[in-house]
Amino acid sequence: ENGDLMLTEKTAGNYISSDDGETWKSAGNPWKEVGDKLYVTDMAVSPAGAVAMIGMLSGGAGASETGGTTEASIRDNVAGKWNSLKNWFLDAQGRECECRRVLRITNDIIRSIIQNAALIVQIQNWGISRKDDYRKFLELFLECGDLDEAHRLSAHVFGIQSIRHLKTNEPREEDAINRSIYEEVPAAFFLKPHTRGYHEKKDRRGFLDKSLEKLMQRENYLRRMEQQKGIVMRYIRDGRVAFSEIDEVISEATRTIFLQWITQANMSSDRRGRTEYGQEYKLIRRKGNCVLRCEDGDLTMPAYVLEFENRSEPE
Repeated sequence: ENGDLMLTEKTAGNYISSDDGETWKSAGNPWKEVGDKLYVTDMAVSPAGAVAMIGMLSGGAGASETGGTTEASIRDNVAGKWNSLKNWFLDAQGRECECRRVLRITNDIIRSIIQNAALIVQIQNWGISRKDDYRKFLELFLECGDLDEAHRLSAHVFGIQSIRHLKTNEPREEDAINRSIYEEVPAAFFLKPHTRGYHEKKDRRGFLDKSLEKLMQRENYLRRMEQQKGIVMRYIRDGRVAFSEIDEVISEATRTIFLQWITQANMSSDRRGRTEYGQEYKLIRRKGNCVLRCEDGDLTMPAYVLEFENRSEPE
């Protein structure tokens, strides 16, 4: 009440200053015995000098169940504040920190404000007359000496009138980023107009007589077919072909003919077929599999047998 300053602490007691804090004098510690038994969490001093303390009893037998609960709540409060402070500055697994999220939201708001402001300015400029600008452009065009200079001025003021960008998939000689396109080897492309009335020019010149060449090709084909027939017929013994009994290596063409015969018979309900040489046969499947040795590898297949209607040996 007399204007003195007083400092209060749990263990040190009271300190009083009468010269605005230049010197301090101890006024004793009247609550020392109480402070030794109490875990002080907060203290307050009234203008009359009365001291109030809030805390819990500490020490073995003096601690009650209520005191333990209060200590746990204090620890939870401190841990909660620490976690809140940590979550504000540090990222957690699968969660962004609060300061970064606030910064991102602030940047989005600023960006939206700038875009809206630019849009407002653009809308306002729509009503501005460009009469003076056009008059200046006309004066510049009048000062041009020839048509080429006017074309260059037009391209500078209004931009290029017709632009066409062409892109090709031709491989480059080298992938240097500093190499200009004008240094590349030019490539030629034939362009066709996309109109219905366009037709390519037909070559109306005469054609060569290739009758002799066709006759020679026909003779060669018939000769090869006759040779192939002789090879295939060689495997027909006693009016049948048993693939499990063929021990020698057969050619690829011979294997293709045998597989065609087997496929043709399998597609028939009575398991019968006719060869390209006019012979009729019946397909019989024995138990087990066999290995047909070919020039390009071994073929594992069912033990088929082809029985021909005419059991005479081929000539």
